Formats: sequence, structure tokens, C-alpha cells
Amino acid sequence: MRNKFSLVLVMVFLLSLLPSYTLAGPLVRIGIFNGKDSVAVGGQRAFSLVDATDGSIIARGQHNEKLRIEYRDGQLYINNRLQKTPFFVRLDPGEESEFLTVEGRRYRGELEIRPSVTKKGLTVIEILPLEEYLYGVIPWEISPAWPVEAVKAQAVAARTYALYNAGKHAKDGFDLCNTTECQVYGGREAEDPRGNWGVDATRGMVATYKNKLIPTYFHSSSGGYTENIENVWSGKNDYIRAVPDFDQHSPYFHWELTLSKDEIGKRLAGAGYKIGSLQGIKLSPLKSGVNEAVDRGVSGRVKTIVFLGSEQNVILTGNDARRLFQLNSTLFDVELSEPGKDNKAAQTLVPDNKQTTVNLTKPAKESPAQTPRGTEKKKKRKRPATTANTEQGPTFVAGSAISPAAAAKRDSTQNQASSLTPGVHVLSQDSPNAVIIFAGHGSGHGLGLSQWGAKAMAEQGPKDDHTYYQQILKHYYQGVDITKWY
Repeated sequence: MRNKFSLVLVMVFLLSLLPSYTLAGPLVRIGIFNGKDSVAVGGQRAFSLVDATDGSIIARGQHNEKLRIEYRDGQLYINNRLQKTPFFVRLDPGEESEFLTVEGRRYRGELEIRPSVTKKGLTVIEILPLEEYLYGVIPWEISPAWPVEAVKAQAVAARTYALYNAGKHAKDGFDLCNTTECQVYGGREAEDPRGNWGVDATRGMVATYKNKLIPTYFHSSSGGYTENIENVWSGKNDYIRAVPDFDQHSPYFHWELTLSKDEIGKRLAGAGYKIGSLQGIKLSPLKSGVNEAVDRGVSGRVKTIVFLGSEQNVILTGNDARRLFQLNSTLFDVELSEPGKDNKAAQTLVPDNKQTTVNLTKPAKESPAQTPRGTEKKKKRKRPATTANTEQGPTFVAGSAISPAAAAKRDSTQNQASSLTPGVHVLSQDSPNAVIIFAGHGSGHGLGLSQWGAKAMAEQGPKDDHTYYQQILKHYYQGVDITKWY
């Protein structure tokens, strides 16, 4: 018995020598501020400022005391005292429920403060275990009150994304920032016990493709279909492919933005595109099922859109148009109308190809194969019906991707005349009050995990399957494995 007790003591001693981060994942460095003139740091108990070069204590702070750190003339100052080297801010031993603070917000990890490298000012870096970092990510990215399997799916996506992108900001001295450029992170202040539970329940679990971590992009709502990555950003892979989404209850599933001709012109001019007076817009109509038009992706997301002006034409990518006009997504159609008049007088839509010449100063004749857009009274616009949008609610088969060939065969009798070539929406000169309506669907880039779609899947999934989050992930990331990384 004495030997067994001694063995237990030895094992406990050896475990105490292991770095603490082995219990909560690898350490990550998160940029809290970068390029800031000054910050106030403090602690909910006594804390120390430690020189990063030799480990000596250079200052101490008491319970709830605030120290002002400033950047002036390329140097750091602590309460107006020059500090020539970077330093750490560390809490003294004490209660686990007490934390360091930066600008009044609490943070779990220790802090490193140094002059910024790529910006003018100082950089504040939080160093903490990855699992604890995720505590401060989840509530910013998904509601912790949603079904637990959706929260767990988000936790795995966020963990995988963080590991895949570790070192993204290496030039600045940290792994990840705390904004949407990386993942939104709010520190201890943002945490929610339900979100923390979702992280703990999936500790170390990641998504891999052929044994490698993947960039697990996620977004709020796709608008009915996600998209192939090459149709939104550069590059192509086998796992971020277009699949049906189940986000019909998202508040962003339908949206609309109306802009005047002059506002369109002003925004284009402000971006350096001086087209003169807006004469028309070239974009193929959004159709049901898989889109095959050259200017749209599989889901219908706009790849390119052309604005025709009296002085010059400009071609924008869908992403550029989304930023310029502040659209929720690139999944949209355009309609031209004039308030108070028959919309046919304000616009026509004609097919565009090498043999077609469009006179932009006169209304073009309506093609019999086309249906003019914007001629209906629409208070609530709906996307063309898909198999993922039913009155009874979403029905789905997890892991099933869109088959372009099968969908093309299914839709072969629908919209054939307008499916491949963009059309030109022409503004006539006698319609000075014409407005442009961007009628769209979804919110975000439309790649990978749809958070509202994950919510719907979790709500309808088996209630006794505590691994169903893996099926959700495998639906939105095709062909992946969900594995234990640490």
C-alpha cells in the first residue's frame, strides 16, 4: 500500500511540472490593441510588470490600481517613467476568478506590452491557452442560447480556424487579432457559461482534410445555398463547396437596399470610378437551383457586375460591389424602377452577347425570352424556390453537396434563355427618378459553416446524439474528418 501511495505522489509531482497550457490547449498570442497611443492596465488583485528581457520586476500594482502605459517618440512610458524594453503584466498568485484588466475589460491571460512593429503606437498582447481564448470567441460568433450541437459545431470551427491561422500576425508579434479579420474575441467580459460548456465538450476537436487542418470559414446566413470558395475568393479546394443551407428563419434571409442613380454614381466616383451618368447595369438574373451564368457562382452569388456609364463602364467583383454599396452579401439581384410609374418605363432587360448592341440612350425592346424585372409589387421578396426551402420547414441530408450536373439536368427546362449570358438593365433618359433595388439573400461571404443553418440542423437533429455537431460540420465542410488534435 505504501508503494502505491508513493507512486501516486510521484505522479502528482510530475504532473505539477507540466506547463499549465497542456490542460487547456496550446498557448496563443492575441493582439488586443495594435497601434494605440496609451492604455490603462490593472488587476483585480496585486500584479507585477516584468521585464521581457531579463525577468526583473520593474513595477508593481495593487488591487484595482490602474497603471497608464503610453507610447511617445518611439518609447514606452509607465506612469510617465521611461521603459526601454517590452514587458509582461502578470497577476500575483490568488483566486482564479480574478483577472487582469485593459481599458476596464477583463482578460484571463498574462499581457505583453511592446512598441508596435507595423503601426505607430503600442501593442497589447494577451497570452493564454487556446481553450480559454475560445471562451471569449463563441458568444461573439453565435448565440450560446442556441441548441448545444450548433454551439459545439461553432466551437470546433473556431478552434480549427485559430490553429490553422496561428501566426497570421507574426510580424506584429502575435498569432491572431481580436476583430473580424481573424475572429471576434471579447476576453473574459464576453464569456457565457453555455458557450464555455460547448468549448469544454469539444476540447481539442478539429476539422481536418487528409489529416491537415483546414480554414474553417463560417458566416451568419447563406441565403439558401453556400458557395464554392473559388467563386468568392481566390484558390480552390475540395471541402468548401456549395451545399444546400437551411437558414430560412434567419433575419437576413431576405433583404433589400434601394439607391438612387445619383447615389450609385457618387459611390462609384468616390472609389475612383468616374462613369458619368449611370446608363445601365449588366448582370444575369438570379435563378432557382444551380446557377450557370458566367457572372455568378453556383449559388447565384455575384462574381462580376458591370455598371454602364455615359463616360465609361466599370466591372466590379461581387465582393467589391458588396463593400462599396454596403450589401449584406453578394447573393443579390438588381431591379430598376421609378416610384409612382410603371416600372417597365424605367427599365428593360435584354440579353447581352457579342452580337447584341444596346443603345443606352433609348429603352431597348423587351426580348420575348426575358421577363422584365421589377414589374411586380413585392413587399417581401423571396428567393426562387429550392429543395431547402419548404413550407413545412427545412429538410436535409447532412453531408450532401450540390451536384452541378444533376442540378443542371433538373433545371434544364427552367430559365434556359437567361441562365448563361448576362442581361443589361437599361435606364431610359426620361426616367430621372429611377432607383436601383438590390434584392438579396443571406449575410456574410457564404463559405463554409452557416450559423443559422447549423441552428436549424441542431433543432431538427436527434436529441440523444451528442456527436451530432460532427454531422453539421461534415455537411458544411465536405469530406472532412472531425478528430482529436490534442
